[in-house]
Amino acid sequence: MGDWLAWFFYAELGREKLALGILCMMTIYGLATNLAWRLLHEGTARRWVAAVARSWPGRWLAQFLRFSYYVGIPLAVLWRSSFAARMGIPTTYVGDWDGDAVLRVLALVGVRNVAHVWSAMLTGVGGLCLLLVLEIWYLRTTPSPVNTFPSVPWWKALREAVFLQVNWALYRLFASTLTAEPRYAAFITIVLVSFSWLLNPQRRHDLFTCRGYAVVQDWMFVLLTVLFAPKIVSLWLLMLMHGAWLWTSNRVWRRFSVHLPKQTDFRSCQSHTL
Repeated sequence: MGDWLAWFFYAELGREKLALGILCMMTIYGLATNLAWRLLHEGTARRWVAAVARSWPGRWLAQFLRFSYYVGIPLAVLWRSSFAARMGIPTTYVGDWDGDAVLRVLALVGVRNVAHVWSAMLTGVGGLCLLLVLEIWYLRTTPSPVNTFPSVPWWKALREAVFLQVNWALYRLFASTLTAEPRYAAFITIVLVSFSWLLNPQRRHDLFTCRGYAVVQDWMFVLLTVLFAPKIVSLWLLMLMHGAWLWTSNRVWRRFSVHLPKQTDFRSCQSHTL
């Protein structure tokens, strides 16, 4: 046992450790989401559990656990790899802090990186335009109740962007250790993210209800991320782009949705973020 722990916490971060870490994360995610599903939808105590989950202590606890899983664990791994520096994650705070400190933390110092920001902005706008075209087409062809689309404020969109982008960065790191070909690494990342989501009974349920748009939307964000990540190296820029995609998409869903008859039952549209 001691030898195994010494190997796991040794400074070198190899493919085997990443594979083990991702397997552990998927196991935790599968167990947690299935437990939450059972507590919220099955058993005699489900109403009490749902009431606790809706209370402010329950919501804060849920977000703390989500932060620990989506951000805490991946950052602890990424901090030990050279992949972190390439994405703009600072691996040390030692040194002289001058006027460019913030830019250095974001890995955006220099003319080349300024051009990188402009390129990232144009790419993000292009991805947003593509999303809007697809979403407006979907809403025009498939009438949906406006109640299905709860309002997403900008801070919540940014929070979800941080959670998901850091988590996906870990999957991209592991994919990069398997192949140097960007196309194959992108495919592996999509497979890993999709497989982890299949472990979540809430997502499987939502996919075939009026909440299915949210599942498909998240998958589209994954697709855009793996396509743009080789060009947009900085993780911070990907977070901002993701937040803008989510916030703008929500406004489009609510603006162009079509009301259905009043007798429509919206109870099946209720969902919990896991």
